[in-house]
Amino acid sequence: MKKLIVLFICLSAYNLQVDAQSTNYKELIQTVHDQIPEREIAGDTARTLAQAYEGLLKYREAYTYYSRWLSADSTSIDALNATARMALQLGRIEEGEDLYMKAYAIDSTHFNSGLQLARLHFQLRNWDKACDYYYALLLQDTSNVNLLKSVGDCLSEMGSPVAVEFYEEAVALNKENVSLTITLINTLLENRRHAPEVFMRRSMVVCDTALIYNPENRSLLRSKGVIFYLMKEYHACDSIMSGLIAAGDSTILNFRYVSLAKYEQNHFFDAIPYLNHYYQHDTTNIEAAMMLGVSLGRTYDRRRALSLFDHVEKLIQPTEEMLFQLALQRGMVYQSTANHPESAKHYWQAAQISKKNQRAMLGRLINLYAMNKSRLEQATPERQSQVLFAFVVYLRSVEETPAEKESENNVAHAKYILSLYLEDMFFKDVNRLSMESPDGKREWVTRQELERLTK
Repeated sequence: MKKLIVLFICLSAYNLQVDAQSTNYKELIQTVHDQIPEREIAGDTARTLAQAYEGLLKYREAYTYYSRWLSADSTSIDALNATARMALQLGRIEEGEDLYMKAYAIDSTHFNSGLQLARLHFQLRNWDKACDYYYALLLQDTSNVNLLKSVGDCLSEMGSPVAVEFYEEAVALNKENVSLTITLINTLLENRRHAPEVFMRRSMVVCDTALIYNPENRSLLRSKGVIFYLMKEYHACDSIMSGLIAAGDSTILNFRYVSLAKYEQNHFFDAIPYLNHYYQHDTTNIEAAMMLGVSLGRTYDRRRALSLFDHVEKLIQPTEEMLFQLALQRGMVYQSTANHPESAKHYWQAAQISKKNQRAMLGRLINLYAMNKSRLEQATPERQSQVLFAFVVYLRSVEETPAEKESENNVAHAKYILSLYLEDMFFKDVNRLSMESPDGKREWVTRQELERLTK
């Protein structure tokens, strides 16, 4: 009896100290296991033990004991939520969602159950479901800034301009919140295509209101500079962004927009120092390189301007290797899905791009056509002309380069297939055949060339 009283005191002390240190968690766990046989740990004792394990980040053990607590009271919303929380920590997504749903079914007004379901679906990118749960919570507390923002976040992810309305309500309730205000400004600007002047004007009003509460906030000033630029008020944008830079704010966005603003005003000489910084931050930035090149060309360094234009051209045009890889990989993907016509187009494209890989690509092309005599005879005329093209261009490539050991079987098979065409030409008494490339172009091949290729 004395031991049970000591244990009860320990459990009570634990429940009163939510932020207990890990040593207390360990002592509590040890005490419970010393005083109570494992098979008898259930109910509130299991809950307390689970909380201690959760405090030590031992989620598997916490899950075990929360599950026991839940077994003792399957309708306990707290037990369902706690077990669900641990299930998610262990990666048991479906089980966690199911447990939260059971809690929500018992009481749809229970804040934590709805909140956890909303957060779970948001993390799973199920924006519409998350939005439903957040909105249901919002109906219970229409002035909750965080819930208003959460509904706005879901709608924003869904691409709905209605997100603006929820962000505006949230900002109206918390005007001094800079992060929330910037979210609203960005959302207004992202949706400005729906009504450019209206949305940009609204974003400026929001920004100016927030600056009343945070007049020196650099993020808000930066946003105001961007709005000015989008409104084509370049001098105002220039003034704000250059002022921020002079005050020590080296955010690259400032350099970009002061550069753009000066460039749009044809202040090329003044733009160059800012453009240099913008370009050096990322020399693959086409916008920065092009504007710097133009500005230098209009002022004092035409040689460097031409060099930058050459650099821009290289950035715009992918390398041969990149184009080859794109064609090859697309061909392989289409082949894996049995879309052989599309695969053939890309292998043929790859063969034309890369001379050194041409033989290998044409080998891939003929391997798409698993042909023998009976299949060839049953093929449509269009299919026959496509097969003929593949094997002819492959053997033409073989003629140009020495035979490779790994392609000897391909060569023998290609010659066999072309010999079947020659037999058919003999019986039909024709001297040439039409061929069709994978990209739809047609050409003729003569009997003499087929005879040469099959030798």
